[in-house]
Amino acid sequence: YRKAFNEDFSNLEKLKKSFCLIVLDVNNLKKVNDTLGHEAGDKLLIGCSDIMCELFKKENVYRTGGDEFIVLSTEPKEKLINLLEELDRLLKQKSEVAEVLKIGTNNDAIVYEVAWGLVSSDEFSYESLVKNADRLMYDDKQKKKNLQLISSYKGIEGKQKKVDLERRILKYIYEIKKLELKSREFHIK
Repeated sequence: YRKAFNEDFSNLEKLKKSFCLIVLDVNNLKKVNDTLGHEAGDKLLIGCSDIMCELFKKENVYRTGGDEFIVLSTEPKEKLINLLEELDRLLKQKSEVAEVLKIGTNNDAIVYEVAWGLVSSDEFSYESLVKNADRLMYDDKQKKKNLQLISSYKGIEGKQKKVDLERRILKYIYEIKKLELKSREFHIK
């Protein structure tokens, strides 16, 4: 798929045709694989990619890594934003169904969620498109993780559970700060 993406990307570049690029990353695949098994991880990937292919046309969706996808489209950016919002809505709906049916194992449900970043060839040079879309995707991933933490906090009852969640949140913030420091060190060298 990466070869097909590279060829199609090069062709769009040669044609000097305006297009949009979307980087998508399936959230929590490693966690699902580790806790629910690889069969559940496969269901997560297939469930997410089926909806992506339906919304963005299969020939425009490229799997570029284990949980990473790229969409190339000549559709206007506004239309793609609407499709991405629809993707989020459909995946949330799929997660709610999985919760009711307890699709997964150990009475845990699979959470279907994708982080995404969208850029237009009109906004960035061809060389920086993937990098900028990737950066936006990681921003979206962080935002969605924070929302998961907040929503799980609201749903918890009992003092001990709240204390445990507060510890997890503090540990999470600590890990983020460590990553930020490492990132700064990397840029300084």
